[in-house]
Amino acid sequence: MKFLLCLIVALLASVSSWGAAKADWQSVSCNDDRLTLMMPGKPVKTQKSDSSIVGNVKSVLYTVKFEGIGGVTVDCSDIPGTALFFAGADTIYSNAKGSLLSKVHGKTDTWTDINIDGHQGKKLTYRTPPSSGHPGYTGEAQMFLIGNYLYIISVLEMTGEDTITEDKVFASLKFSDANG
Repeated sequence: MKFLLCLIVALLASVSSWGAAKADWQSVSCNDDRLTLMMPGKPVKTQKSDSSIVGNVKSVLYTVKFEGIGGVTVDCSDIPGTALFFAGADTIYSNAKGSLLSKVHGKTDTWTDINIDGHQGKKLTYRTPPSSGHPGYTGEAQMFLIGNYLYIISVLEMTGEDTITEDKVFASLKFSDANG
């Protein structure tokens, strides 16, 4: 019986890995090609606008959903100059982190500085609690404030999944304009 259970778990894990590996990966360009990356399928593009004390934040989101709450999201937000001047990068990153964790009811595992091709940013790894018969979710988000744009690239997958999607998405990040 134990052997059968192990076999089923291994089979499910390999099917999940195979699904990510065989996804219809597509190159996606954001913000007039200032950011390009690979996504595991054709993303849905949406726009939103949030008003704040320092002005209106306009965002364009590209999303590929997985089963449950998981998926890959790219958020390109135009940050008002007053927010950049008065709040600064640390506050903007902290607010973005809090907003992302709030949406998925997540808890921080790590929050570190990163550098990709000379672009300083923040890397967040996080997890959600188990519920409704699934083991919860684990996620990674990378955030870059370049000029007046905040780019948040996030991958959220069911706990226990391999990292094929994360690896491919984050390895494909390319920035073409350091000035935003």
